[in-house]
Amino acid sequence: MTRTLALTACLLLGAPSGHAQSPTSSTAPTITPGAWEMTVQLSVPTYWQGGAASSGVTTNRGVGGRIGYRPTSSRRALVEAYGMHIPASSNAYRRAPETSSLGVQATYLTRRADRRINPYVTGGIGLWRVNAHRQSSCRPEDGYLSDSGLSVKDATALSVVLGAGTYVTVHPNVALRAAARLHGPLAIGGDQGGPRPVLSVGVSIRP
Repeated sequence: MTRTLALTACLLLGAPSGHAQSPTSSTAPTITPGAWEMTVQLSVPTYWQGGAASSGVTTNRGVGGRIGYRPTSSRRALVEAYGMHIPASSNAYRRAPETSSLGVQATYLTRRADRRINPYVTGGIGLWRVNAHRQSSCRPEDGYLSDSGLSVKDATALSVVLGAGTYVTVHPNVALRAAARLHGPLAIGGDQGGPRPVLSVGVSIRP
């Protein structure tokens, strides 16, 4: 009997208590994004159109890519290079020129990096390229006036970029990303000049 009680006491003392284990089992691990981030996006720029034919806006969809690095342990800051290409619109009444942009941006999260929903602000600089070539009787170097009233010419200019967006983390290494940016091409005249809004949605991978 004494031997049985001693054996039972040893087992109780040697086994970890359920109370000691509960904090570890119930506490979710902190998930912080990795230092590198790669993003694929669907982007939609907007052109205001005018003239005698009609007025309104002209848009077309394209793709963009980003690769960034978070230089601090907090992972709230992100420096990234981006590229975007929008093909010319095929709609005869809502024509938009072929547009490309590339540059660098700095992004800062407004909350801790381990939050599931995380807004951010961004700013940067890049190049904004408008290519006016189309199936048109006008020469590209002269620009053209489309049926929608949008007049464009070939142009490449320095562009200032400001914007804001949101991450929604769906997996420790994957987040959905939506953003609204304002590209401000400098020294471009006509309808392709002035601030250019761009909306984008995509998926970010954080190895």
